[in-house]
Amino acid sequence: MTNERDDGEQKPSELRKMKDMHVDWSDVASVRAAIALEEAEGELPQSAVSTMRAKKKAHVQTLMSLEPSERRLLFDRATWELWGTESVNYQALQLTWKWNEQGRHADSLRLFDDLITVPHLEEDSTYVNALYTVQNAIHKLGVDADRARRYLRYCLPNARFNPTAFHNALCVFAELGDRAGALHALRGAARYGHDLAKIAADPDLTSLLKEAPFAEIMACPPEEHPTLLLRTRLAELAASPRVVHHSPRRVAARALALAAVSWRASLPGQRALILSDQYEKTQKEVAAMRLWLRERGIEEELDEREAALFAEPLQSSMTPECIDRSWSIEAAIMLGWALDRVRLPQLQAKIRDMDVEKTLLKTFGLGTPAADALLETASLRSEEEIHRRYREQLTLHWRMEERRVHPDRAVDLAKMIEDLPGLELGAELAGGDLAISNKPLTSASTAKADRVASLAHERYRALAWLIAPAGTRMSAIDFAL
Repeated sequence: MTNERDDGEQKPSELRKMKDMHVDWSDVASVRAAIALEEAEGELPQSAVSTMRAKKKAHVQTLMSLEPSERRLLFDRATWELWGTESVNYQALQLTWKWNEQGRHADSLRLFDDLITVPHLEEDSTYVNALYTVQNAIHKLGVDADRARRYLRYCLPNARFNPTAFHNALCVFAELGDRAGALHALRGAARYGHDLAKIAADPDLTSLLKEAPFAEIMACPPEEHPTLLLRTRLAELAASPRVVHHSPRRVAARALALAAVSWRASLPGQRALILSDQYEKTQKEVAAMRLWLRERGIEEELDEREAALFAEPLQSSMTPECIDRSWSIEAAIMLGWALDRVRLPQLQAKIRDMDVEKTLLKTFGLGTPAADALLETASLRSEEEIHRRYREQLTLHWRMEERRVHPDRAVDLAKMIEDLPGLELGAELAGGDLAISNKPLTSASTAKADRVASLAHERYRALAWLIAPAGTRMSAIDFAL
């Protein structure tokens, strides 16, 4: 939108005034006025996300009177880091607990329909309770397969942070008669340390757990689950055809989409742009980039959250969403490797923020005629080479996940490579384990290990998408392993 401010002295004070506006949660019009300000200026008053109370009937009536899109906007802006139990997200979660106890599953589902769409929910019990609610709703209200699968799609990628969600997902898959999904959920529960005795005691799962693949997991000692599941996945890959389902042009389009997302996420925040008189100019650049993507058919490669990043007003560059999306450059570079456009950097070599624009121009020609040439002439490395790289990135991603779940547990990757024919790792080892700054992973600093984990996850995500069925969205790639 057009920025109508013309007095540089007044801009910061105007922003502060908007931020300090009082929102009365007893009045739906007051809440909607705050939402309108956010949509127009990108600044939501603090009281809009921090003063709603689940114990106040009028507040609850206002929350439920809002349109789903309005609730989602509020949930999206109410971070746990800033507001904790005072956030509208947590208050809404309290309502769902209360309503589930009262058997009001339909009302709980209305809130969960919106809550689960919000990325970076620090209160990860949201996903556990959402799946619990949809499972109960199947019993009480009848099977709504579309809703159940939607909940699974949003909740499963976050289940690795609270593995009880895998148990609930297993129950939902069982209700849907989806054996493959149920096996995936059981593997996740075992991999991430859920107490399998609780699953064994679940009467809804008794017959399912007697089937061969489920029984094998249930009989495996807990300490062997991580390695068993990796070996199983690698064996499945070895037995499957070496196929890449996406066309070279689509891979190039997705790489350019990721490059554009990384560029957008790396822009300075709203305040910095206003104070430097670059706000209008940058807004026009973002609009021009979106038009450039649309004219080339690349915009359709953006998922819902990525597209929203271009549609929303410029905000802080330090929001969880922007920080997360800035890592998209690593997935883009992996696709650039698959397109034979770039050598893959070392695992520890993160592209620095100052080099993002340079990298995007050099590798993909983002926003220039070179990108059009890439779309027209794109070609991929051999399917065998891509699958070999995928097995490598799968193993590295698995190792970083194992470090997150069991930070002090060393893994003998060298022995694993010896035992698994065809597995290669393009990474340095120390003491048999993955090396970070010439030290075994268990001895590395938390900051360095976290950085390598983010790199490994993004590169795995790109290759997992590359070998997935043609209609798969990258946002649907499950990190659980």
